Amino acid sequence: MSENIAELTDLLRQMEAVNPDIQGSSIVSVQGLPICSALARDVNDGIVSAMSAAILSVSERAVEELARGDLTR
Repeated sequence: MSENIAELTDLLRQMEAVNPDIQGSSIVSVQGLPICSALARDVNDGIVSAMSAAILSVSERAVEELARGDLTR
C-alpha cells in the first residue's frame, strides 16, 4: 500500500510541476483522513484533510437543502 501512496504523491507533485497555479495538493478520505499529500512542510495535512471533509459535508447538505440536484465530486 505504501508503494501506491508514493505513486499518488508523485502524481500530485507532477501536477504542481506542470501547473504553477497549483501550490499544494492532497488526497483525502470522505472521513477527513489524509491519504497522501504534496503540501508545504509547514502545512498540517491532518487539519487540511479534516477541513476538506467538513467543506464537502456542508456542501452536500446545502445542495440537499436547496433541492438543486446532486453535488458532483
